[in-house]
Parts: sequence; C-alpha cells; structure tokens
Amino acid sequence: MIGLGRNSKNVLASRQEKVSRRRSQAQTRFLRIERSKEGRVELQSAVARFFGTGKDGSQVQVDLVSLVHVAEGEYYRRIQEQCASCDRVLFEMITTRENVKVDHGGRKTLKHRMFPTAQQIQTAGAYGLTSQLQSMDCFREGWYLADLEKEEVQKLQERAQEAVWGASAWGSCAQNITDALRLLVGGRSRGTVKDKLVRALLWITPCPEAGLLLLDWAWQGGRPAPILLPLASALLALDYPASQKLVFAQDLVSGQASGFTATDPETTLIGKRNEAAIAAVSQAIEDGCKRIAVLYGGLHMKDLSRRLEVELDFYQTGEEWNVVWGVDRRPATLPAAVGLAVACLALLGIDAFDWFNTLAIVVESWAISGPYAASLSVLPYLLRHAIVYLSLGRWLLEWDRELFQEERARPAVD
Repeated sequence: MIGLGRNSKNVLASRQEKVSRRRSQAQTRFLRIERSKEGRVELQSAVARFFGTGKDGSQVQVDLVSLVHVAEGEYYRRIQEQCASCDRVLFEMITTRENVKVDHGGRKTLKHRMFPTAQQIQTAGAYGLTSQLQSMDCFREGWYLADLEKEEVQKLQERAQEAVWGASAWGSCAQNITDALRLLVGGRSRGTVKDKLVRALLWITPCPEAGLLLLDWAWQGGRPAPILLPLASALLALDYPASQKLVFAQDLVSGQASGFTATDPETTLIGKRNEAAIAAVSQAIEDGCKRIAVLYGGLHMKDLSRRLEVELDFYQTGEEWNVVWGVDRRPATLPAAVGLAVACLALLGIDAFDWFNTLAIVVESWAISGPYAASLSVLPYLLRHAIVYLSLGRWLLEWDRELFQEERARPAVD
C-alpha cells in the first residue's frame, strides 16, 4: 500500500508539473496588430489548435476561434469556411430562452436565425465595417450554442453583486469607473504601498500622465503600440476613418492586458460563460465528435485555453491568424515621426500652462476662501489629467509585450 501511495503521488506530481509547464508556455495573446507585406496595418485574431483524447482513446481536435464582433465581411466568411469541416461548431451568444431550443441531452441550438440590433449595425457602420450577425449565420446544421441564456447571466450577476448585463448603461459605466480607479490608484503593476505613494506624489507635478505612464512601463513592462506611426500618418493625412479604425483596434488589443474586469475569469461574463463553453466541449467529445470549433470573443480565450489544458488535458500545437480588418497607410504631408514629436511637445506645453494656471488658482483660492476651497480647485486639474492618462494608457503602449520581446512562433494550423 505504501508503494502504491508513493506511485500515485509521483503520477500526480508529474501531471501537475506537465500542466504547469503547459501553462507557462500558453498563448496569452489572441488579438494582435501586425503590418502585412503590402504595408497594411491589420487587426488579427487567432485560431489556436488543441489536441486531446476522446472517450474511445482516439485523437480529438479543438480549435479556439477568436471572434471580434465587428469586422470586414471577408473575416466572417473565412471563419465559416474554417468551420465547414468540423463535426461540431460551438458558438457564444447571450440571448433569451425563447430563442433557444434544448434537446433531450441538454444541447442548445437556435430556433431561428438571429439578426443584429439597430445599434450594432450603427456601431459597425461608423467604422465602415459589418456586425457579426449581419455576415455570420449561426442557425445551421452542426452549430450549437455554448453559452448561458440572458436570464441566467443576469441571475448569476445579481447573486455575485456584479453589474447586471443588459439591465442599464449604468452597470457597464460603473464597471469602467471601477477599472479606472484601480489603475489611477495602483497602476498596472499593483505595487506596494510605497509604490502607490510615489504615484500619488506625481499627481501634483506638471504633466502627471507622463510620469505615471513611465512608472507603469518601468514596473510592469510594455512597448510602444504598433499603431503609433500609422495613426500619426492618418491624422496628418486627415484620414479620419483610418485613425478611428486604428484606435479601435488598439483599444481591443489593450483589453487583453491583465487587470481589467473585462478579462477577469472570476466574473460571470467571463468565468461562468467559459464554464458553459467547456461543458459544451466535453459534451461534444462524449458524443464522439473528432473535430470541434469553439467560436468565442478574443477576451475569453486566455481562460478558455487554460481550462482546455487543465480541465480536459488538451495541449496546443499551432495557431493561425485571421485578418479582422486592415488600414492602408496613406502618405502624409509630414513624416509620421515628426508628427509624433510635434504632438508630444504640444502636450508638454499645454500641460505646463495648465499646471501653472492651476497653481495660480489654488493660491488665489487659498488667500480668499481658505484651504478647503483651494483643495476643491485642484479637482478639475486632476480629472483632466486622469482622463488623458487613461486614454493614452489604452493605445500608447502594449502592456502585455516586453520592449525587445519577440512573439514566440508556433506552427501554423493545417
């Protein structure tokens, strides 16, 4: 019995070591911005391929297909082509129970084709793109819903005291405010009390956003965002649609960085829905499917890949990247680097004027009305620079990449 116990412990330790090694090598970026050979700046989403073992010991393939919900029409056509040879396609969609059909085994399908709302069409149209439901039909043979119904999502969020999805705009706003306050106080590295004190002192200096971003970069790492020069070129060329797309792309990619509620696996919108997706994968394996595609938003994929490896003992073998949309670089009247330099100098000049003007107001308020009024007069200054800091932090740097880090290449999927 002692020998058997030791052997069991060795097997368990070996398994834990294997899982730990896989997690350390796991893919963490499922959205990226790259420049094509033709010079286009492209937002790309990943297809990560995993292999594991089915119930009969045969090999099972699972493709995690990262989705962006507004894109060029060709993007959705390509994804549907990639899924054509799959035994089962599992997709995300939060919809009401009245739109869902459940069979005797608990598998969910749509009762009819779903169409985008007017707001979704308007949002996509503002960027010259199309919404997912305009171009992708999920009401088809072999496509199954791997998500929670709207009613269940709201119930779980109420139980967890989270902002309720779809209930009001204030819930989403409150979540964004919470994320913003965490960044303003603790930064992206979530440092010690001493670190937070240093950050607090920077708020009373000229151009505090520059010092705060430098601290974030020094303590956590990061590198300049790939859109900087293309964005400067687009602005100098007065190409407003291209600049909109570039900022939107960087905003999506920045959302992958740790520390945001939108990627927290403990929340209902990520964690509980991912549990439903993994349960659907397990059901598909139990049903004998050999090739499965999981279509979920890019911000879900880091946790989904972890669950595949840890809970189902799958391993990643390759990846492929789909072009979500691209932006052609147009020639500008000035070189992009010159434009960036001018913008930086302009920001420093405006910030210096703002700081001296605020200091004068504080001194005058103190002299006339006392320290309480002087303290209140600082608030508009702090609010202005907090907005600048949060905005620049979203698209100025890539927080999940090191300055000289090369992306680890994986084999392309077949």
